[in-house]
Amino acid sequence: LYSVSSPTRGEDGAGKLISTTVKRVIDEHWETQELYTGVCSNYLSSRKPGMTVKMTGPSGKRFILPENPTDYNYLFFAAGTGIAPFRGMIMDLMEQNSKNDIAMIFGCPYRTDVLYREYFEPLAQSVENFHFLKSISREEPRQDGTKYYVQYQLIDNRALLEPLLKKD
Repeated sequence: LYSVSSPTRGEDGAGKLISTTVKRVIDEHWETQELYTGVCSNYLSSRKPGMTVKMTGPSGKRFILPENPTDYNYLFFAAGTGIAPFRGMIMDLMEQNSKNDIAMIFGCPYRTDVLYREYFEPLAQSVENFHFLKSISREEPRQDGTKYYVQYQLIDNRALLEPLLKKD
Protein backbone atom coordinates (compact mmCIF):
# COMPACT_ATOMS: atom_id res chain seq x y z
CA LEU A 1 0.00 0.00 0.00
CA TYR A 2 1.19 3.49 -0.79
CA SER A 3 -0.03 6.86 0.36
CA VAL A 4 -1.64 9.34 -1.93
CA SER A 5 0.06 12.71 -1.61
CA SER A 6 -2.48 14.73 -3.60
CA PRO A 7 -5.16 17.03 -2.29
CA THR A 8 -8.80 15.85 -2.47
CA ARG A 9 -9.28 17.50 -5.85
CA GLY A 10 -6.21 15.72 -7.29
CA GLU A 11 -3.17 17.32 -8.85
CA ASP A 12 -5.23 18.44 -11.84
CA GLY A 13 -8.10 19.88 -9.80
CA ALA A 14 -10.52 17.36 -11.33
CA GLY A 15 -9.51 14.21 -9.43
CA LYS A 16 -8.14 12.51 -12.55
CA LEU A 17 -4.43 12.91 -11.75
CA ILE A 18 -3.02 11.89 -8.39
CA SER A 19 0.45 11.70 -6.89
CA THR A 20 1.98 9.12 -4.61
CA THR A 21 5.17 9.28 -2.60
CA VAL A 22 7.26 6.15 -3.04
CA LYS A 23 10.68 5.16 -1.82
CA ARG A 24 12.33 2.53 -3.98
CA VAL A 25 13.10 -0.48 -1.77
CA ILE A 26 16.46 -2.09 -2.35
CA ASP A 27 17.45 -3.87 0.82
CA GLU A 28 19.48 -6.70 2.24
CA HIS A 29 17.91 -9.72 3.90
CA TRP A 30 19.27 -9.64 7.46
CA GLU A 31 19.86 -13.41 7.67
CA THR A 32 21.02 -14.34 4.15
CA GLN A 33 22.57 -10.97 3.19
CA GLU A 34 20.94 -11.35 -0.21
CA LEU A 35 19.74 -8.16 -1.87
CA TYR A 36 16.07 -7.88 -2.71
CA THR A 37 13.94 -5.23 -4.30
CA GLY A 38 10.44 -4.19 -3.36
CA VAL A 39 8.11 -5.29 -6.12
CA CYS A 40 5.63 -2.41 -6.05
CA SER A 41 8.02 0.35 -4.97
CA ASN A 42 10.32 -0.48 -7.88
CA TYR A 43 7.41 -0.74 -10.31
CA LEU A 44 6.07 2.67 -9.24
CA SER A 45 9.52 4.26 -9.11
CA SER A 46 10.18 3.11 -12.69
CA ARG A 47 7.03 4.79 -14.06
CA LYS A 48 7.51 8.07 -15.87
CA PRO A 49 5.35 11.13 -15.13
CA GLY A 50 2.06 10.86 -16.95
CA MET A 51 2.11 7.08 -17.32
CA THR A 52 -1.12 5.29 -16.45
CA VAL A 53 -1.22 3.06 -13.37
CA LYS A 54 -4.30 1.06 -12.35
CA MET A 55 -5.36 1.68 -8.75
CA THR A 56 -7.92 0.53 -6.25
CA GLY A 57 -8.84 1.88 -2.88
CA PRO A 58 -9.02 3.27 -0.39
CA SER A 59 -7.91 0.24 1.56
CA GLY A 60 -8.38 -0.11 5.30
CA LYS A 61 -9.29 2.83 7.45
CA ARG A 62 -9.46 6.20 5.82
CA PHE A 63 -6.79 8.71 6.74
CA ILE A 64 -8.50 12.02 6.03
CA LEU A 65 -9.17 15.41 7.55
CA PRO A 66 -12.20 15.68 9.86
CA GLU A 67 -15.49 17.19 8.78
CA ASN A 68 -15.25 21.00 8.91
CA PRO A 69 -11.45 20.85 8.69
CA THR A 70 -10.95 24.60 9.10
CA ASP A 71 -12.41 24.36 12.64
CA TYR A 72 -9.24 22.66 13.92
CA ASN A 73 -5.57 23.33 14.58
CA TYR A 74 -3.10 20.73 13.30
CA LEU A 75 0.23 19.35 14.38
CA PHE A 76 1.48 16.81 11.84
CA PHE A 77 4.52 14.57 12.46
CA ALA A 78 6.13 12.59 9.63
CA ALA A 79 9.40 10.96 8.72
CA GLY A 80 10.44 10.10 5.19
CA THR A 81 7.63 9.12 2.84
CA GLY A 82 5.20 9.33 5.76
CA ILE A 83 4.77 12.96 4.75
CA ALA A 84 2.68 11.91 1.72
CA PRO A 85 -0.87 12.18 3.12
CA PHE A 86 -0.04 15.37 5.02
CA ARG A 87 1.00 17.12 1.80
CA GLY A 88 -2.48 16.54 0.39
CA MET A 89 -4.21 17.50 3.63
CA ILE A 90 -2.23 20.72 3.95
CA MET A 91 -2.99 21.58 0.31
CA ASP A 92 -6.69 21.08 1.10
CA LEU A 93 -6.41 23.30 4.18
CA MET A 94 -4.63 26.02 2.18
CA GLU A 95 -7.27 25.85 -0.55
CA GLN A 96 -9.95 26.31 2.12
CA ASN A 97 -7.99 29.30 3.46
CA SER A 98 -7.72 27.84 6.97
CA LYS A 99 -6.87 30.50 9.53
CA ASN A 100 -6.06 28.04 12.33
CA ASP A 101 -2.54 26.91 13.21
CA ILE A 102 -0.93 24.20 11.10
CA ALA A 103 2.52 22.83 11.91
CA MET A 104 4.24 20.18 9.80
CA ILE A 105 7.16 18.53 11.59
CA PHE A 106 9.23 16.44 9.21
CA GLY A 107 12.26 14.25 9.83
CA CYS A 108 14.82 12.66 7.54
CA PRO A 109 18.49 11.67 7.71
CA TYR A 110 19.97 14.29 5.37
CA ARG A 111 19.09 17.71 3.98
CA THR A 112 18.91 16.18 0.52
CA ASP A 113 16.09 13.90 1.75
CA VAL A 114 13.63 16.70 2.58
CA LEU A 115 10.54 15.78 0.59
CA TYR A 116 8.29 18.50 -0.85
CA ARG A 117 10.71 21.22 0.26
CA GLU A 118 9.73 23.29 -2.79
CA TYR A 119 6.13 23.36 -1.57
CA PHE A 120 6.46 23.59 2.23
CA GLU A 121 9.29 26.12 2.63
CA PRO A 122 7.72 28.90 0.51
CA LEU A 123 4.36 28.14 2.13
CA ALA A 124 5.87 28.61 5.60
CA GLN A 125 7.31 31.95 4.50
CA SER A 126 4.10 33.25 2.96
CA VAL A 127 1.35 31.85 5.24
CA GLU A 128 1.53 33.16 8.80
CA ASN A 129 -0.36 30.27 10.42
CA PHE A 130 1.67 27.50 8.70
CA HIS A 131 4.99 26.24 10.09
CA PHE A 132 7.38 23.74 8.51
CA LEU A 133 9.91 22.36 10.98
CA LYS A 134 12.61 20.03 9.73
CA SER A 135 14.57 17.53 11.80
CA ILE A 136 17.71 16.38 9.99
CA SER A 137 19.01 13.48 12.06
CA ARG A 138 22.36 12.53 10.52
CA GLU A 139 24.02 15.87 10.04
CA GLU A 140 24.79 18.30 12.88
CA PRO A 141 23.68 17.18 16.36
CA ARG A 142 21.54 19.22 18.72
CA GLN A 143 23.30 21.35 21.33
CA ASP A 144 23.22 18.48 23.86
CA GLY A 145 24.80 16.07 21.35
CA THR A 146 21.64 14.10 20.54
CA LYS A 147 20.39 13.66 17.00
CA TYR A 148 17.65 15.88 15.60
CA TYR A 149 14.58 13.65 15.60
CA VAL A 150 11.04 14.90 15.09
CA GLN A 151 10.02 14.57 18.74
CA TYR A 152 12.73 17.06 19.78
CA GLN A 153 10.89 19.81 17.90
CA LEU A 154 8.50 19.87 20.86
CA ILE A 155 11.43 20.94 23.05
CA ASP A 156 13.44 23.01 20.56
CA ASN A 157 10.38 24.93 19.31
CA ARG A 158 8.43 24.98 22.54
CA ALA A 159 7.57 28.67 22.25
CA LEU A 160 5.84 28.01 18.92
CA LEU A 161 4.28 24.60 19.60
CA GLU A 162 3.14 24.79 23.23
CA PRO A 163 0.49 27.47 22.55
CA LEU A 164 -0.78 25.39 19.63
CA LEU A 165 -1.06 22.31 21.83
CA LYS A 166 -2.97 24.26 24.48
CA LYS A 167 -5.65 25.29 22.01
CA ASP A 168 -8.92 23.38 21.62
